[in-house]
Amino acid sequence: MPNLYFTPASISYLTQFILALAITLYLLNRLWSRRARSLFLLSAFFASMTALTGLLVLDAALSPFHRLLAAYAENAVLALALVALNAFAYQFPEIYPQRKWERRVIITLSLLFLFWEVGFMVYRYISVLAYGNVYNRFPLAAYSLPVVVLFAPIAFLRQTLAADPRRISWWRKLWKPEGKGARGARNFALVFLIPVLVGIVSVLLNFGLPFMIYSAALSVGLLFMFFLFAVNYVDFIPGGVNVASRLSTLALTLFLALLGTVGWLIAPSYVATFQPDLRDHQTLRFTPNAAGGYDVNEADFHFESALGEKILAPTLGEKASGRMMGENGNHRVEFTFPFYGKTYAELYLTYSGAIGLGQPFRPLNLNAEVARAPILFPLLIDLAPDPDEEDSGLYVREEPERLIVTWNRLLSDSQPEAHYTFQAILYADGIFEFAYNGLPQPIFFRPDSSSGAPWLRGVVAGRGEPLHELPDTDAADLITLSRAGTVPLLENFNLAFRNYLNTFMLPVAWAIIGGSLLILFFLPLLVRSSIAQPIETLAAGIRRMEAGETRIAVPVQSEDEIGFLTRSFNKMNVAIEDLVHNLEARVAERTAGLLAANLELRKLSAAVEQSPNIIIITDLNANIEYVNPAFTYFTGYALEEVKGKNPRIFKSGRTPPETYRQMWDFLTDGKTWRGELINRRKNGEHYWEYAVIAPIQNAEGVATHYFAIKEDITARKTAEGELKRLVVTDPLTGLLNRRGFVIEAERIYTRSLHPPYELAALMIDIDHFKNVNDRYGHQFGDVALWEIAARLRDNLRPTDIIARYGGEEFVALLPRTSLNTLKQITQRLNAVVREQPIEYDRIKVSITISIGASMLTAESRSLDELLTQADRAVYQAKAAGRNCTVIFSSFGFEGATESK
Repeated sequence: MPNLYFTPASISYLTQFILALAITLYLLNRLWSRRARSLFLLSAFFASMTALTGLLVLDAALSPFHRLLAAYAENAVLALALVALNAFAYQFPEIYPQRKWERRVIITLSLLFLFWEVGFMVYRYISVLAYGNVYNRFPLAAYSLPVVVLFAPIAFLRQTLAADPRRISWWRKLWKPEGKGARGARNFALVFLIPVLVGIVSVLLNFGLPFMIYSAALSVGLLFMFFLFAVNYVDFIPGGVNVASRLSTLALTLFLALLGTVGWLIAPSYVATFQPDLRDHQTLRFTPNAAGGYDVNEADFHFESALGEKILAPTLGEKASGRMMGENGNHRVEFTFPFYGKTYAELYLTYSGAIGLGQPFRPLNLNAEVARAPILFPLLIDLAPDPDEEDSGLYVREEPERLIVTWNRLLSDSQPEAHYTFQAILYADGIFEFAYNGLPQPIFFRPDSSSGAPWLRGVVAGRGEPLHELPDTDAADLITLSRAGTVPLLENFNLAFRNYLNTFMLPVAWAIIGGSLLILFFLPLLVRSSIAQPIETLAAGIRRMEAGETRIAVPVQSEDEIGFLTRSFNKMNVAIEDLVHNLEARVAERTAGLLAANLELRKLSAAVEQSPNIIIITDLNANIEYVNPAFTYFTGYALEEVKGKNPRIFKSGRTPPETYRQMWDFLTDGKTWRGELINRRKNGEHYWEYAVIAPIQNAEGVATHYFAIKEDITARKTAEGELKRLVVTDPLTGLLNRRGFVIEAERIYTRSLHPPYELAALMIDIDHFKNVNDRYGHQFGDVALWEIAARLRDNLRPTDIIARYGGEEFVALLPRTSLNTLKQITQRLNAVVREQPIEYDRIKVSITISIGASMLTAESRSLDELLTQADRAVYQAKAAGRNCTVIFSSFGFEGATESK
């Protein structure tokens, strides 16, 4: 049985499969008790969608060959679902005789689409199973899919118009349809526009849209379609749906959406830790042996620097369509080469890192179960030339006794800035070598796509070797495979990565399955016992009261909002009964008043209880009488813990006393106070809140209570603080930027404007930094800037401030610094930069700095003047040969202090 390798996409499809399965089972249960043609068609549609999402799970989770067995059936199953959906659309809300021929045409077209998809599916199965040929869908088929899917929304819109016989504009009928059925048909049209949009996205795949975007759109689109359908459909079920089922559907959808999203969020960080067993500066030699196979050994590393003739890359259209048959995308070279006992006179070279022997290489066929053509894989990966580098490309050099093929500085999709350089040398005696002289470190893989990442390395003889299984050895080392006699001599990096990712994603899959079972089977029981039964009991009491009973006592089953309503109902019944017996003449008036008051009480209670903001009610002594659930959620305190206590127990000590004085001045004057407080949760955590506090007055205008509405604004305050920090910080080095330096420097400068005027300014410039950037690249330049900034900061005093002033220039201000101290500091800074080279990616570069310094004097007029003097000094240091310090003085510049 093939293994499943779970990925974020398969996890997302699994959530849709579970939701579709739940809806299908629900519909089949209703179909069992209520036989109706429309319900049968709807059940058939969702059964097909359940099968489709199951196939999508297998498509994303199986290895390349086995996923074809699922992928080939997807569109046929989808076409079957569309037949059922289009037939259902003309049955809802009812069958209209005037739509008979239109219905027949649409269903006939849907059936023709189904027959085409089934025929093409059979053709593809025969091709891959019998001949090992893999074929993509034709572009025309991709274009037809959104058109056929569009039939259903159009049919529902037509049903909306037919449901209202009045002579009004069609736009008004669609915007505000009259009648429950018309509204339902309109809503279904909107719901099933989602797969139309997904179909349009699938068309964009032919124009280079990344498959990951299509996969995400398909996942989100199907999940929303299922949920919105369920929400819309339950409103039209005769007899309705109980609370437990509604809440279970909502909880299941939210749970699946959450876990489906989690897979995409957590996978990238784990994927980044995967590294294939690929070493740079390595040469593998394949030598024919007596057994008819090859011995593989690691030879001394060597790489031919003379590249030869450059081969043009395939066009974008060829790569996007996958048309690699014949010589389309292959470069034919005449070279006699023996391989596994056969001699080939023609070799086919591709930018994908593969060499076909005797026939062109067709990448799509690698998805087949076995290899039917002899191929060399120095490193199978989807590569393209770098347009910014003239020498980037595929090269071939032909010599009498050998052929040298070089993939030089090519780019991959998964690492846009990384280059791949490797080489294959084929000798006329059958020996060949693979050499690697430029592999990115680390090598990145995508969570749900092998495009742009290494797939295979090794060779296949073309005798039907399996391509979809990993070797038994964990290292997947070609040399180990050679000694063990394993066939083929092939490393499958793609499958190794899928296995690595599956280890991480499998617990998420089990969590989805287990959590869904809990929600589907145990949540309805829990909801029924805690919510549905108390509501039904209360509703039964209300029905008895409506029937004329007055002596009713509904049992209180829980101490929550329902219990509160039940107690209120019981008290109301007692009051009504007392009025009936003692004030017969005023029964009607009192009853109406109580009913109105009860309605307002329910509204107010619901608004307060469901409010997302904290609500607190206290007496005039500020003793708490009531808090809503939001209070418990944000503070951690339950009502029982704070009832009767003063809100001062929430004080953090960080709110200014003036704020509390102002608040009480407003409240004692009968005014509403608004402001911000810093309070403390039960766990000791501090948080910001925006509060509106007002007195509650009785009918005579006398205050009886205080009422507070509060909102947690901690996130906003944190964001404001972080924004302030980013405004004054250089993002690369972590030092102050120019703006932050000016703010701090003005404060230090003002404090230093008195004898002995001990304040020094430094301007620091990195020598020849442009040459470093041009030679080693901006990434190395960024590392150098960061490293030099860290050295400068670590070798200054805690009271000194340093900032990145711009580009490769730094500025520092040194309070309480004499001239001798200044010289010692500048010598130390020059030394720590010069003596330790900057090292990155096996490159070491020695860098020096030039420093200009100035001292504050009694004649100094401003901070700008002090910095200008230091800036002039640094230019003198550069003119003096760099790698030195020049100190500005009123008598000119002190001689450059060269750092040896």
